[in-house]
Amino acid sequence: MKENKKNTKKIIVIVSVLAVALIACALFVAFPYRADNRVNDYLSEGFVPEAGQGLAVEEVIEFGAGTSERDELQSVTVTVNEDGLIVAQPEEAIAGLIFYPGARVEYDSYIPLMYRMAQKGITCALVKMPLNFAFLDINAADEVRVQFPEIENWYVGGHSLGGAMAAYYVKKHADEYDGLLLLGAYTTVDLSDTDLKVYLAYGTQDGVLNRGQFAKGRKKVPKGSCELVIVGGCHAYFGDYGRQAGDGHPYISREEQMDYTVNGFVEYILQELPEGED
Repeated sequence: MKENKKNTKKIIVIVSVLAVALIACALFVAFPYRADNRVNDYLSEGFVPEAGQGLAVEEVIEFGAGTSERDELQSVTVTVNEDGLIVAQPEEAIAGLIFYPGARVEYDSYIPLMYRMAQKGITCALVKMPLNFAFLDINAADEVRVQFPEIENWYVGGHSLGGAMAAYYVKKHADEYDGLLLLGAYTTVDLSDTDLKVYLAYGTQDGVLNRGQFAKGRKKVPKGSCELVIVGGCHAYFGDYGRQAGDGHPYISREEQMDYTVNGFVEYILQELPEGED
């Protein structure tokens, strides 16, 4: 009888713990980082954001590639497809980018960043993730490129967890892409034996990025990759979704961080494009 009571208590405790865990998970998923209302402006026809600040990064760690400023800005159209794919399309694309959002971040938070990329000539496809977690659809980039047959040079990238999942994806599709963009992110898979051109960017005030894992990931990228350190930047400023828990305090603006990121990345990939495609 006593044994039955002990077993019953154990079962109650286990069930209670599981219930609390499930509730915690549900609440974690139910309250994502939501895109700021400013993001809606980018969906307005004829919208143009404030002029960029140009590339003014104080510290750049390089693996054989430089960064400089590209002044020409193109007109951009932002559309949302039936499947939820958000596309920022320039008048004349020099390359394409498929972007994975960070964990718990609503994917439209990255429209401002993608818009700035498109102004520089990059067609950007922003993919929506189930429950805002990229690991739930690592192959989200599949079938995106075929929608833009006119574009020959493709990159895949992402922010935070989205970047890690983009790296995992491109490892298996290295022959289909030219490179990888990692923002406040690192690769956990070894890409050093590929021909991919990897561009990493993070802010000095980033309080979310695991610096130890980032250091390990740095050893897994190919030669010719470039690392951009944005002095004063933080983790959340690659998107527009407010402050992120655990993040540091930036001392540059969100727009500045985006402009620095975009200008550096575009100049980097221009060096890698075949002659005559710029």
